[in-house]
Amino acid sequence: MPAVKLPSKPSAFSLGIIVEMMLLLGAFVSGLITAGAAGVTQSRFDGHCPLSVSVTCESVGSTQHEYKFHWTNDGLCNFCVNLQIAGVVASFLFTLYRIIVLCYRKYNIGILRIVTTGAFSIYTILVLADAALITSGFNSFCNSLISACTVHSDKSCFDFQTFLNWSIIKVDGSSFYSTLRIAEVAAWISVLFWVALSIWNIVLFVSARRANRQMVLPPSSSSLTTAAPTAVNKPL
Repeated sequence: MPAVKLPSKPSAFSLGIIVEMMLLLGAFVSGLITAGAAGVTQSRFDGHCPLSVSVTCESVGSTQHEYKFHWTNDGLCNFCVNLQIAGVVASFLFTLYRIIVLCYRKYNIGILRIVTTGAFSIYTILVLADAALITSGFNSFCNSLISACTVHSDKSCFDFQTFLNWSIIKVDGSSFYSTLRIAEVAAWISVLFWVALSIWNIVLFVSARRANRQMVLPPSSSSLTTAAPTAVNKPL
């Protein structure tokens, strides 16, 4: 049975898809972490959104203080989580599609590259807004906790995980800072992956257009040569 000779190095087409798949994998993982961390935090807060809450402090007796949480917009967390979940599903499905294209060298639909380039660019803007909302809401929550009671203003946001008696507030905030920090960092990493995906798709699209244009261009006139007639010596 004759041996099959493999190419010495992958083609530019294969390398382009492999890089794209790696970026999609990064977007998938970072989006999954963001949605998971934000969703777990909201669940521990009994469905309330810690990104949109104001905290006040009331004196109870001479030495004790009671923290009160005023929930305003629980839909903010739902938006952040659902947007990341949509990105996770999209990146997973598109990775499967790219695996099929890479393995079978079929179904590489040209119009799909135009659609994905536009879709990735739009989603990059949405993920950027998502990360900004998480950061802004997280900082607002921490600032509200620290400034609620002046006598406890020396506490850091991290300290409130163990300083407050969360059972009185009827939510579980024992690890809110850690999980929200993970969600924030993962959200910004997700932004970087989607920006890279958008740029890489534009590069692949332009490269494909140039390759197709070179294939359909007619040969230049200088490359057309005609054979000079040769004299044939006939015997006398």
